[in-house]
Parts: sequence; structure tokens; C-alpha cells
Amino acid sequence: MVILLRIGSSAFAEEAPEIDVYETEMTFAVVREGKALCEPTCTEWISAFGKIEVDTDNKLKVVFEKLGNRKLPIIIESPGGDTRAALRIGRMIRKRGLDVAVGHTHYIGCRPSTNGCEPLYRRDEAYTGRVSAGGARCDSACTYVFMGGINRYVHPASPFGVHLGSGKYLSNDFASGLTPVETSDEESMEIATKAKPYVADYFKEMGIRPELIPTIFSSVKLIELSQERLEYYRIITGSGGPNKLIDAKLCKDKEPPQNCIMRP
Repeated sequence: MVILLRIGSSAFAEEAPEIDVYETEMTFAVVREGKALCEPTCTEWISAFGKIEVDTDNKLKVVFEKLGNRKLPIIIESPGGDTRAALRIGRMIRKRGLDVAVGHTHYIGCRPSTNGCEPLYRRDEAYTGRVSAGGARCDSACTYVFMGGINRYVHPASPFGVHLGSGKYLSNDFASGLTPVETSDEESMEIATKAKPYVADYFKEMGIRPELIPTIFSSVKLIELSQERLEYYRIITGSGGPNKLIDAKLCKDKEPPQNCIMRP
């Protein structure tokens, strides 16, 4: 269990206004459970919310640097985005040994992306909030990020969709990392074949069944995977949703997880 100094006041404030996950670039923030009356020991996690852009992995590196050796699970919600960046992020998550779940983080007080929003715990820039699974989705390139987790959970109420990718997130040379360009569905189908071997290598690294690859590269339109399919392809490692990782009750266990943080 990690003990950190608490700086700030109690977080019995209203939840921040929601924003559209499709209209914002991915942001990362350390969040502490703020609704479960669990103080002084509560769960904390890294919220990953928004579209994955070419440089999104650099934003996560900054968060990891601030956390030092602390290992917090990632709660992700994203419509997808840049495939290359998603693969890099997934590998970063796997190297660090983190767990991942699909979920929506509801911030208390204000959102990190809002001008003037200050974290309640300023020493390590931790905000407060809660997580829900219903309606939170992980699609397209988000699924690659998700696969990087050691333990991985998708609640039945959280859609999980795969496809080959389209639009500006595919380039004519996947390996070289050229600036993405707009493409038609027909061009996307052709270009996607260049990404297939890289995705296949990634699946092998992450322990995902290769039988998923034909499904992904067969359609530009999203194909939502059932719980049965998620289990068969080894995308999830067990049943349940984000509460498997961030439920405040976990901190009452005889051996609480590393993301149970005491702040006196």
C-alpha cells in the first residue's frame, strides 16, 4: 500500500459537465475515487479519454514519469484513432505491467481539460471522480491499446468494436509513419493490408488469438464483439467491468491492490 500526503479539501462537489468522447483528443489523468466515502484509503486509476492522435503516446509518457514506480490501472474510453500510436501505447502499458478496463470516468468538480481546473491533490496532480461502465465504449484503435493490459475487463454494457480503420488514421506507408491522410473506404481497404503484419505481430506479443485478424480487416464498418467473442479471442482475461480494478471495497482486502492509496 502506498501512503501519500493529501493536499486539498474534501471532494463533496458536483460532477463536472460531460464532453463528447468523439470531439476531444485523448487526455490522461490520475483520478481518485471520490464518491465511495473510502477515505483515507481509496482506489486510484489513470483515466484515458478521447481520440488517439499521432502523439498521444507522448502524453502518457509524461503521466508515467510523474507516477514514478506507482502502478495504476487504466480506465479507457475512446472511439479509436491513430493505429500506430495505439500500438505504441499498448506496448507501454504491457511493459509497465498495468491492468486495463473499459469505463467512463465522471470527474468531480471539474475536468482536467477545462481551463483553470486544478487537481485536488496537487503534489501528484490527482483529480477525484467515479467510474461507470454503461455506455462507455472502446472501438477501432482503442482496442489495440486495451489489449496491452495484463488483466483486461469489458463490462457487457460497454460496446467493444473492431474494424480495419478508415479516414485520416491510415497512411500510404504504415511502417514509415507518414502524416495520415484522408482516404475513401476503398482506399482504406487497400492501405489496411499494409498494417496487417504489424497488427499480427502485436497480437502475438499480447497473446490475442490470430483468428481475430480476418474479422478486423474484413470491414470498414465497426463490428461489435460479444462477451463470448471477447473471451474466445482472449481479449478479456475475465468477466466483469472496471469495478474489478477500482472498486473502493478492494482496499479493505487483507492484501489490497497497489492502486489503493492512503492519503492522510
